Amino acid sequence: MSTRCQVKVTGTDINGSDSFTLYHHCDGYPDYMLPLIAKGHIDSWQAGRIGKAAAMVVSSDPTGFELEQGHELHGDIEYYYVVDVNGGDWLITAYESPYDPSSIADMDKIGVFDLEQAADYE
Repeated sequence: MSTRCQVKVTGTDINGSDSFTLYHHCDGYPDYMLPLIAKGHIDSWQAGRIGKAAAMVVSSDPTGFELEQGHELHGDIEYYYVVDVNGGDWLITAYESPYDPSSIADMDKIGVFDLEQAADYE
C-alpha cells in the first residue's frame, strides 16, 4: 500500500501571503520526503516566492507530485509537510497524520527542519 502525503508550500512573499498544496501518492515517509523537498530548493531570490518554491518542490519529482485544487486534507494521508518559504530560507515542518484528519491540530509534529537537516534526514 502506498504511503500518501501532502505538502503545503506557504509563507509571505512580495505578493503577500499565499500557499499551494501538493499531493504525493507514494513514498511519503519523512526519510524520503524531507531530502526530496530539500533537493528541489534552488539558491535564488526566487526561492522566497511561493509559486516558484512550489515549482521547485515539484521539480524534485515531477511525476510524483500533483497540484491540489485547494487545501483540503486527504483522509488517507499518513504524513503532512509544511514548507515555509519566508525569505527563501525554507523551514519544513513534518507531521504524522492519523487516519482521516480534520486539521493539522489532529496530527503529531515530528519536527521542524532547515534545508540542511532535511537533506540529511534518515
